[in-house]
Amino acid sequence: MKGGMPEIIEEILRSPSLYRGEFRAIEDPADRPVKRFGGQRIKELLQPSLYWFLRNTPSAIALLPFRLIVAVMRRLYWYKGNPLRRSCED
Repeated sequence: MKGGMPEIIEEILRSPSLYRGEFRAIEDPADRPVKRFGGQRIKELLQPSLYWFLRNTPSAIALLPFRLIVAVMRRLYWYKGNPLRRSCED
């Protein structure tokens, strides 16, 4: 990138299977639509903050989602008609 302007990427593909024997591919990054909240930007913003949050949060709080899942599974196991329980007992 020179002076804030994206570079045009150009490549020539040669193959005997192509109609003319070669194909010239040009990619201009300026032609791409700019997404304000695309997936990459969201990841760039959320991953460092999530990493910081998990490092600085007490382990009891960080493990709450997993403990909730285990508690729900235990409650479901008490129900005799639960398919999970029947599959374990058979």
